[in-house]
Amino acid sequence: MLSIDVLISTLNNGIEQIYDNELPIVEGVQYIIIHQTSVAYELSSKIHKLLENRSDIKYHHIDTLGLSNSRNAALARASSDLVVFCDDDVYFLTDAFDKIRSVFDIDEEIDIATFKVVTPEGEPFKNYQSKAFTHTSKTLFRVSSIEVVAKRESLQKARLSFDTNFGLGSGLPASEENIFLLDCFKSKLNIKYFPEFINCHPSESTGKNWSNKAMRSSKLPFMYRCFGCPSYLIFILFAIKKYPEYRKDIGFFKMISENIKSLRKYIEVR
Repeated sequence: MLSIDVLISTLNNGIEQIYDNELPIVEGVQYIIIHQTSVAYELSSKIHKLLENRSDIKYHHIDTLGLSNSRNAALARASSDLVVFCDDDVYFLTDAFDKIRSVFDIDEEIDIATFKVVTPEGEPFKNYQSKAFTHTSKTLFRVSSIEVVAKRESLQKARLSFDTNFGLGSGLPASEENIFLLDCFKSKLNIKYFPEFINCHPSESTGKNWSNKAMRSSKLPFMYRCFGCPSYLIFILFAIKKYPEYRKDIGFFKMISENIKSLRKYIEVR
């Protein structure tokens, strides 16, 4: 039976949601919580009690901030066959781990599998394909981290980790999972999608928040990280296509200038 580590990233009092999500006790599954704090914070009595009573939950506090730092810290502490990326506002469906194991048992050549997420209202988290397929570099850009399950050994052999320049808590607070998956793809890992629901997450997404300057100005740096110089043309086409979505918050040329400034900063510090 394949062992599974669920890698949970949480910040400040977000850890309280983990208690409410009632992590299921499943044979061969353990939960690794990476807790980051930007302010003074003490664990509540209910969290202390949860950690004391559940040997399958491993708690780690780290001093560095940023979601990518959290993901990397969790990967460094993982020891199971499979790793599942998770946030503090996610809960797993009853048969989630059976579905995950089944996929990797049936096709041993898979390095990474992506699944489906449902909202609390019972609706799909996004528009998903109805049939399984092998991911391309293009389809990976539609994947969210909480949909991803990976063979830990495959990631280790390819020396893959999250780019700490990207992700919530960094100067470029988006797209860290897409960069990670594209790096996996470039490393020739076998990545497939399976139309099975494994967990539940609220429908809102920070990635669509055009009023957030840091979020919207991370688009060009993200594209540059993925594609190099062709990213300039790709970004212009993207800005034209998405204009109806962001025009209430920012003008077209302002969108361009913000992203160019952001790219310059990224090139300086990377």
